[in-house]
Amino acid sequence: MDPGTVAPMVASVTLFITIGVVVLLHPISKRLGLYLEVLAEQRRRQLDQQPVNRDDAERLMGVLETMDRRLAQLEERQAFTDKLLVDRTQRPMVR
Repeated sequence: MDPGTVAPMVASVTLFITIGVVVLLHPISKRLGLYLEVLAEQRRRQLDQQPVNRDDAERLMGVLETMDRRLAQLEERQAFTDKLLVDRTQRPMVR
């Protein structure tokens, strides 16, 4: 076989195979996409319909209040430390 005729033959076979795969898999992938969209929509509906448990809401509020108190304490400690550091740098060094 002549090397000049093999390359176009391989390219054309590859082209035909690619076109065949696309033609065969396009409807399958389209249906799969629609199926996944339906499943995602059902999942969203289930999550939206779940009732909020009053105990869970109260527990969450308690955790948030605790975190708020701790954050306030940390802010006070940070302000105190900053004040000490500023006072320390402004004092002249005595030896």
